[in-house]
Amino acid sequence: MASLCLFGRMSMARTMEDYIREIPQAARENIKNRKELTARFAGWYKKGKLVIVASGSSYNAAVMAEPFLKQKMDMDVSVITPFSYVCDERIPSGREQYLFVSQSGCSTNVLEAVRKHRENGFETAAIVGNADSAIAREADVVMDYGAGEETVGYVTKGMSLLCLFFMLCGLEVKAYHMSEEKYKHYVRMLKGMAKNHEAVLRWAEKFYTVHEKSFLSMRHVYFMGSGSNWGAVLEGALKVGEMVHVQTSAYEAEEFIHGPDLQLTPEYTLFFLDSGDKAGARIRDIWQASKEITDHTFLVSAGEFPETMAELTGFYLAAFFQYAAYRISKELGIKAEHPLFVRFDSKIPCKTQDYEETAPF
Repeated sequence: MASLCLFGRMSMARTMEDYIREIPQAARENIKNRKELTARFAGWYKKGKLVIVASGSSYNAAVMAEPFLKQKMDMDVSVITPFSYVCDERIPSGREQYLFVSQSGCSTNVLEAVRKHRENGFETAAIVGNADSAIAREADVVMDYGAGEETVGYVTKGMSLLCLFFMLCGLEVKAYHMSEEKYKHYVRMLKGMAKNHEAVLRWAEKFYTVHEKSFLSMRHVYFMGSGSNWGAVLEGALKVGEMVHVQTSAYEAEEFIHGPDLQLTPEYTLFFLDSGDKAGARIRDIWQASKEITDHTFLVSAGEFPETMAELTGFYLAAFFQYAAYRISKELGIKAEHPLFVRFDSKIPCKTQDYEETAPF
């Protein structure tokens, strides 16, 4: 029988906006307590190739952290989905360390991947947000990433703090290979990243008010970026798609103009992300050119906010989409899926039997 996930059992339910606003302070607390928070990871990680197995927002969080881990921490990291792991007939070589991630601890695809990993004869390690969950019970090593309980199913706080957790793990396992000065520099940058999340959220509220009519009339929405902000692009497409119930697509900015752009009409809405890195100038050029087709073309640029390194921008640029998805779906009164979705979900449930969640509003 599936283990109980205690989502949605708080006496006073908080909204999705509450969780979004809690992210910066929670991030600062986790940065402060980083050594204790990452101790279990540091004890488990043997400094080889790390394969993160995750789905949905957890996948996006790992992709958001990947540039920092690879480019600044010099870690060999890859991110795959549980479905890829389960359907791949190859058995891991043993030189990699697989880390399975489920914020709820109730994702059926992650649970299946954990079981297959054990059947292949390997130790199973998992990151979960609920210690009393199916995945937590099955894994040999269980890590808490410092998010606490998030009762709203459209995770925001959990996604952001998961991204930060990956970054902190990388920093702590690589701390002995860098000078104290460089270590302190990275800590400052991470603190700045949390501060920028607050700045983006303030900006998002004003930006939404100015462009409210465009946002409330979205039908076909494209999200474009590259490299360091790719995880935020994926999360933007996911959040808007699942909450606003419109068609969304995510593209690398350059790939966007090699085919996907051919279907554009003035009714399309386009979001471009610019991390201020070497790809930024090209992304801004494509954004400007897109205005020739549609007025619903927007640029979210790291240059608008206090400077951090490009590899950290995905964390706080994603705040714009977190807020926008919440605000649009709330204003439109979208509280449920199509009535036929119940039939669909009953045939292929993506959560274990006792998973519960609260409404975002």
